[in-house]
Amino acid sequence: MAEELKEMHGLLGQMIQAAKDRRKDELLKLDGLYETLLQRVYSKLDEPLRLEYDNCRQSCVTAVTMLPHLYESLISDSEERFSKLPKPKC
Repeated sequence: MAEELKEMHGLLGQMIQAAKDRRKDELLKLDGLYETLLQRVYSKLDEPLRLEYDNCRQSCVTAVTMLPHLYESLISDSEERFSKLPKPKC
């Protein structure tokens, strides 16, 4: 699971960068990869960590796809949440 969590963490970082660059197609592609990986890892994460990953992802995707008028605050939120996630070890 450690390797999958590391990959998930990396994808989330890429998603944030794509959102910052307003590359919606890239963000959605990465989100699909993230979702596939998440299905394998989700049940193995403890709830607080799972919620932080979920909230970070949600802010990132929502900033570009649903609430562009809140773009700055949502991107800031996703970056802040991401910076607080523990870096997975393998």
